[in-house]
Amino acid sequence: MRRWYAGESPKSTSDAQKSGAMMVTPMSREDRSSAMSRLKIAIVLLVGVSGGLIAFQSGADTVGMLAATVSGLLLGVLLTWYLTWITR
Repeated sequence: MRRWYAGESPKSTSDAQKSGAMMVTPMSREDRSSAMSRLKIAIVLLVGVSGGLIAFQSGADTVGMLAATVSGLLLGVLLTWYLTWITR
């Protein structure tokens, strides 16, 4: 598959199709918003689950693991809000 670099482009669309090049268009607002929402959810879940796994590995009981997971989810929400706030 041929890749086109900055400043370089295929002579025509058929040239790009023949060489197997991928032509990428900009994301729409809806697609970008959907992708950002999925990324935010993934960050919250990652932070929350990591809190629970750390509690599990340290030998906490069920209540301790649940508390660590909920605390991690809350911290994940705060982290996501903060990252969104500083990037605007």
